[in-house]
Amino acid sequence: MAPPLLSIVTPAFQHVRFLQVCVASITMQDYPHVEHLVLDGGSTDGTREYLETSPGCVSWWRSHRDTGQTYALNEGFSKASGEWIGWQNSDDFYYPGVFWRIADIAQQHPEVQIIAGDTAIVDKHGITTNLTGIAPVPAQLWFQGHWPYNQSVFIRRDLLQSVVPLDEALHLHMDIEMFAKIAMSEPHVAYINHPLGAFRKHEGIKTDSPQWHKQRQWERQALRERFRQPMWPGKGWGHQWHRMVYHANILQHWGVAAPIKRFVNRWERSQKTQVVIL
Repeated sequence: MAPPLLSIVTPAFQHVRFLQVCVASITMQDYPHVEHLVLDGGSTDGTREYLETSPGCVSWWRSHRDTGQTYALNEGFSKASGEWIGWQNSDDFYYPGVFWRIADIAQQHPEVQIIAGDTAIVDKHGITTNLTGIAPVPAQLWFQGHWPYNQSVFIRRDLLQSVVPLDEALHLHMDIEMFAKIAMSEPHVAYINHPLGAFRKHEGIKTDSPQWHKQRQWERQALRERFRQPMWPGKGWGHQWHRMVYHANILQHWGVAAPIKRFVNRWERSQKTQVVIL
């Protein structure tokens, strides 16, 4: 049986140096059935010129002004023809071998509708600074704050098409809206105890920018009201309960070695790099 066609949708804007890494991470999968759609918002940093070279697995692209990331995602999702669809931002990237992992799970477990894994947090140079582990919980518990990261998620096309288009008034939490709509359908989810993609934190990223604070607050409140769910774990006891549920599911499904391994990995990353010259 031939491996499934994967479609990767990448919204981009003023990230040509990071986009090159994203494209390379897809090309280096050495996976025979992949299409990469890049939707650039009219960058002036050389993105168009780079895309004109037909790099990597980029099979379709456009570069013109639009109304933002969510608009680009809606357009990209509507054009994707793969059996499975991934969303990777231009400043993020995949780890080697990921596409073959997805294909293997998809073929062995045809009932699975969404595949999610851990996500590495990296700096502007691509150096790992943290690891965000996914909790293997029923999708309904995502509403308590156990959301996957889009950098490490693949969705069956028919499931994704049932929840788009996304609300283009959302500029920060369109991923939460997408996953919330998916969770409402109670999908079969396959979890992987391994990082699939990397989320790059760098200067100017929308997620942490103070200038987006009011928009962020508005979107969070709007989504809480829309889905009538907590959406985020909150502070104090709410956060502690969230962590307890997270670790309980890690222990239940992956055993005691999993949280120990993650703790060790985080401790190692917190230490200064040692250099020995002999």
